[in-house]
Amino acid sequence: EERQESADSTLTVDSDADELFYSGCRSFIESEFKKAVKLFERAADKGSIKAQYALGACYDNALGVKQNFEKARSYYKMAAEAGLPQAQNDYGIICSSNNYYNPQESFIWIEKSARQGYAPAQYHLAMFYFTGSGVVADVYECLYWLKKASRRGYKLATYNLASAYLQGNMELRNVEKGISMLEELVEEGFDMAQNDLGLCYSMGFGVEQNYEMAISLLEQAAAADNANSLTTLGMSYVNPPVGSGMTQDFEKAMVCPTCVEVICPTANPFTSESLMYADEYKSIKKAFLLLVKSL
Repeated sequence: EERQESADSTLTVDSDADELFYSGCRSFIESEFKKAVKLFERAADKGSIKAQYALGACYDNALGVKQNFEKARSYYKMAAEAGLPQAQNDYGIICSSNNYYNPQESFIWIEKSARQGYAPAQYHLAMFYFTGSGVVADVYECLYWLKKASRRGYKLATYNLASAYLQGNMELRNVEKGISMLEELVEEGFDMAQNDLGLCYSMGFGVEQNYEMAISLLEQAAAADNANSLTTLGMSYVNPPVGSGMTQDFEKAMVCPTCVEVICPTANPFTSESLMYADEYKSIKKAFLLLVKSL
């Protein structure tokens, strides 16, 4: 660590833009966010597209700087116009936000990113075709882009594909395939799939009814703070389903905010607001690091 600090301190304005950018990334990983922003700014001034994008993410998520969506939008756009797919995706997303709502422009940039093979953009493009936002709704285009994102390992795309096979119309429905895709996601620890497969086992939908398996899957998802599983489990402990083998247990039910309101309407389930923000902050940092890793 001491050697790394020494190396960073020797950087001059003549340093290569990429060196400045990756030094900024190292500072970010070490939680030195303000230092990282300064290094990103120097790299961006030297023309680093990645640094421009990183600055956009910092201003977007208040990392090392005060949150400023206008600056975030500006930096994202610079990097997007230079062809960086991650920036094209994020600029497209910010164009669909309440402050800059322009679904047509959002669609254009996300499509540019998707056509470069960026899986999150391929997923977002599928959702545009699903909702008809910025483009005419087209279920087949939606499925086309979901499949492309899924093949690149984007779990949310695989999950939505599974949902389409399980809940779609007769032409699209393929329950066996949908269950298989949920099972693959469960093996990877994806909590939304754990929740849905648990519900399938509880109802006997696409699989043989098995309450023990259902409870196990729902508990796995609940351990990941999946709100749907927390609610399902909590309410099940309040009113156990017939034949489930569960017994009424208000103590276990209290882990779910919805059940707290049912059992004790005056209770406040959120005892530490700062911890909630801390969890959100950690997830933002993790997401940023994953993006940097992909550059």
